[in-house]
Order: sequence, then structure tokens, then C-alpha cells
Amino acid sequence: MSRTGSAVGNLARAAALAALLGTSLAGAPIASAARAASGKAASRAKTAAAKSANKSRVLARVGNAVVTEADYEARMADLPPQFKSQYSTPQQKRDFVDRLLEEKVWYEAALAARVDTRPDVEKQLMGQRRDLLIRTYLGEVMQKAPPPSDSMVATYYAAHQAEYMTEEQIKVRHIQVADEKAAKDVLGQLTKGGDFTALAKKYSADAATKDKGGDLGAVGKTGFFGSLGRQQALADSAWKAPLNVAQGPVKTGLGWHVYEVTDKLPPKPRPLEEIKGVIVRQLTQQSNEDFYKRSLAQKKLDLHLSVDTVAVSAIVNAKKSAVEMFRDAGDIPGPDERVAAYHAVVDQYPESEYAPQALFMVGFVESEEKRDYDHAEESFRQLIQKYPNSELVSSAQWMLGNMRSDKTPNFDLPGDLGKASDHDAPQREPAQGKQAPPSPAPGGTTGKP
Repeated sequence: MSRTGSAVGNLARAAALAALLGTSLAGAPIASAARAASGKAASRAKTAAAKSANKSRVLARVGNAVVTEADYEARMADLPPQFKSQYSTPQQKRDFVDRLLEEKVWYEAALAARVDTRPDVEKQLMGQRRDLLIRTYLGEVMQKAPPPSDSMVATYYAAHQAEYMTEEQIKVRHIQVADEKAAKDVLGQLTKGGDFTALAKKYSADAATKDKGGDLGAVGKTGFFGSLGRQQALADSAWKAPLNVAQGPVKTGLGWHVYEVTDKLPPKPRPLEEIKGVIVRQLTQQSNEDFYKRSLAQKKLDLHLSVDTVAVSAIVNAKKSAVEMFRDAGDIPGPDERVAAYHAVVDQYPESEYAPQALFMVGFVESEEKRDYDHAEESFRQLIQKYPNSELVSSAQWMLGNMRSDKTPNFDLPGDLGKASDHDAPQREPAQGKQAPPSPAPGGTTGKP
């Protein structure tokens, strides 16, 4: 029974008892109160039913599927807050419905074409489902990771204070004037024993400090003064000055300065309150890593993980076949890395049918992509010498005779890599100083092999 129905039932029973006793509730007959409550409950139920009917209202049909108001509201609710305001007017809402229907049409069309049953699509869907489940569950697990306690933070701070030291600073006071002549005059008065505080109040143009004896506070070697901003020239001069001796004048963008270094402040540990946030973040990261490792170890025990080390070793130490190495090499984008991978095929499988193919591809990449004709020639000659019976000998001979010219190769590359011309550079320019006259192609012709 709903809370409303339960309340009405209890109230009705109370009304019956009150009628026997001749009592009322808050000055009104309890039976009347019960009827009023029952009427309100019925009205609320009617309103809820109307809303439910609206939500199931069909906005459109797409084949055997439907798009309901509930679908519209659910998708609208999924919008990030910053985008919801873009769908507030009737026209904007209509646009949203149109997009929802457009999406539904393509989705139903994809289902009708059985796209969801294709092996590659099923594989991706399974992977996305797996990743979503892992992220969701692992996120819930990591929510239980305990945050670092105050005692942990204090202990870490005490052990690592040297990592959180303030920079060395000096305290400076100054008198700022408009020109060099006035600055020298002030410096002369200070040198003769003039009172710095009085002279600052009398002459300084720095309104922020003149009534405080010209006190600029502490400054580091970065040159940032609290009231003046960054004034590197003044700071550099002050860091070289002795204590309590009037110095200057120094020119900055603000004017001319006469100054005095009143104290040197050695580095000291920054207060814990100042760096507590940094330490908490560091400890939280380490704590989360430790908690993850403990949780993983426990789940391995809970799920009785058992590893066949012999089988794993056989997999990880398995040697790729010549064909696998050759095909993997062809998928490598970088020419240098691809050449190295083809060389590995020749080195590991010198007697394989893929060794001459790999050696040819070394020469082809060196010629057509890297334009390193000397290394390409070396590879083609090596192929002809080591594998004289290979069907690629004629193609290698053609490359030796024509790779430095503008002729385009018209033979098939080994390993189902397609036409050599498809991999040829768009504009092949002869190498300077290395151009050779065209040689007859294999078979005594002057054309393509």
C-alpha cells in the first residue's frame, strides 16, 4: 500500500473510533477530515496517472519502434547543464526532437542491417561493456579508500620539511623620487646621518610606503616587491648591498630609488597550514595506490585466481614466425623503424621465403621513401647475390637501373603489399651527382619489368 493509501486508511479507522466517542480533530469532525484526505489522495493519483500517460505518449513511430515523451525527457535530462539552456524555446525543443528522431532512424536502420551482429562490432561492444563495468565498479571500490589522517600529514611534514622551505629573502626600505638629481641629494643626506624614516616621509613618491619609513618588506631573488611589483634591477642591486648602508640611486620604471637593506632572512620551513593541501594530495595519491594494490590482491584471493606460469611463459617467450614479422613490419609507419623490422626478418629467418622479400622491401623503402640510393643499392645487390633464384631478382635489377631516374616501377611488391607504383613518391627527382642513365629492364626490354 502507498503512503497516501496507508494514511487514509489509518485516518478512516481513527474517524470511526472518534465517532463513537463524540470527538473531533482540530475542531472538525474526523469523518469529514477523512473524506477530505481521501479526496486529495484521489486527486493526486489522478494527476500522477495523467503525467504517466503523457510520458508514454508516442511522439513518432519508426518501423516497429516508437519514440515517446519519456525518451525525449530522458535524453534532455542527460544533457550537461551548460547545454540545456540551448533547448529552452519551442523551436529549439523541436530541433532537439528532430535530432532524436534522426538518431532513432539511423539506429533502427543499423539494427535492420544486423550491424550489431557483425563480429568486429560485437567485439567493440563487448569491449565497451567490459570497460564500463570495470570503471564503474572500480570507482565504487576506490571510494572506500581512506583519506590521509591529520597525524599522517603531520608526520610526513616533519620528515620532509627540507622540501618545503621558504626562499632566502632580504628586507628593504626605499625612498622613491622622480629624477637622479633628487635621488643623489637624498642619498647625500642619508650618508651624513639623516633619518631614513623622516626623509622617506618628506621626499618619497611611493604613497604606499612613505608613511611607513619606506618599508618594502621582504623580497626574494625573483625581484617581486609587495607594493612595487617585480622590479628586478632594484632587487639585483639590493642583494649585493651590505646591511644598514644607504645605497643607490637605482632607476626603475617607477623612478629613482635610494634604498637600504635592513635584514637578511635565511630559508625556513613553510608553515604546515600553508602547504597542508599539497601534502594531502601527495599522500592521497600514494594512499590510493596502496589501497588499489590491497584491493586487487584481495579480489585475486576471493576469486581464486590461478595462473599457469608454464603456459604464460610459452606465450610471452614465443618467437614470431617469419610471415608474422614480415606483416608486422609492413604496418610500421616510420621508414627507419620499418627498415629495421625488415632487417630483423632477414637476420632471424635467412632461409625463409620471406627473407628475400624483406631484403627487397629494405631497398625499396630506402629508395622510394628515404631517397638513400646508396643503401638501397646495397640491399638490392645483397638480394641478388644471396638469393639468385628469387623471383624478386628481376625487380631488384630494375630498381638498380632505374631508381635514380624518374621512371615509375610497375611491378607488384612482395607480401600482398600491392603495386610498387602505389608506394612510389609522387615526384621522383634524381639524386644530384648520382644520376645514372636508364638501364634496360629485366628480359631485355626498355619498359617496366
